[in-house]
Amino acid sequence: MGKGGSGRGGSRNGASRSNAKKVDETVRYQGTVKNYNKLSGYGFIKLDKTGVVDGDEVFCHWKSISSDDRFPFLHKDLKVELSLKNTDDKPRAWSVTLANGDNVSLQDENDAKNKTFVGDQNSRYKGTLKFYNGKAGYGYITISGKVPAEGIGEDLRVERAEVNFGGVKSSPPNISNGIDVEFGIVKTKKDQYKAYNMTLPNGAELTRENLEHRSEKTGSYTGEISFWNWRQGWGFITPSNPNTLPPAVKTALKKQMDAAVEKAKKNGKEGPTAQSIYLRRVDLEPGTRLNSGMKVKFSVYVDDKGVGAHRIIVQ
Repeated sequence: MGKGGSGRGGSRNGASRSNAKKVDETVRYQGTVKNYNKLSGYGFIKLDKTGVVDGDEVFCHWKSISSDDRFPFLHKDLKVELSLKNTDDKPRAWSVTLANGDNVSLQDENDAKNKTFVGDQNSRYKGTLKFYNGKAGYGYITISGKVPAEGIGEDLRVERAEVNFGGVKSSPPNISNGIDVEFGIVKTKKDQYKAYNMTLPNGAELTRENLEHRSEKTGSYTGEISFWNWRQGWGFITPSNPNTLPPAVKTALKKQMDAAVEKAKKNGKEGPTAQSIYLRRVDLEPGTRLNSGMKVKFSVYVDDKGVGAHRIIVQ
């Protein structure tokens, strides 16, 4: 799904937020899904109440859906409830639920109607991920032990829509070859067998948090964007006061900086002189647009790479 940066809804004509029509973000509205592209991860919702926004419809990104599905989506004519979030341009949908306030949960029912399972929908098998090409959107799993049905080869194809990234459909995390996985199996209309809902063992989602062993820390901090590569969607934040960071974060940050300095020396370059926290586009709050030098507010986590920022907003 279109998943990086600010996505749709940002200003295209340079209009500032002060010139945009603001809405009350505490109000809940009823609406109907006008259209939604599941694979692209966005669509539009027509509000029941007229005059709230220009055109009476709002953009909805998949991240704005409150969902229990591993691949959150909406469908045309679905009745929903939503809040509105002010952006630099037109307000967009936020915290979208079913009309009764329940989380959106459509996938299991749709799959039960449209897929043919080996065993049943809840049957799970074990294997090793032979490889997964995120760019091409497919890979193969080597099944552990005896194959569960005649006609299934030792290697089973898995496609992007059946990799359980925990709802992330754009810029999903990289997956290392050789990791242990768990999955169901479906038979297609062309009598081919493919993996269904591939996860880590015990049903754990293939999220950055799980793959990189992310440990989120409490607290909110401030800093400045010291570097931002908007094309690739990553950069660094220099914290305003590193001493306010939790002890575990300070330890990991020092280790991260020492490693960067050592790497720079080996390459005959000058290493960093200030401790910086890395950030990725996927960790920005929806609607946030960054530039170097901006003051931001953020939370932190520690993972295999060091210290990262998330829940990032411009101050």
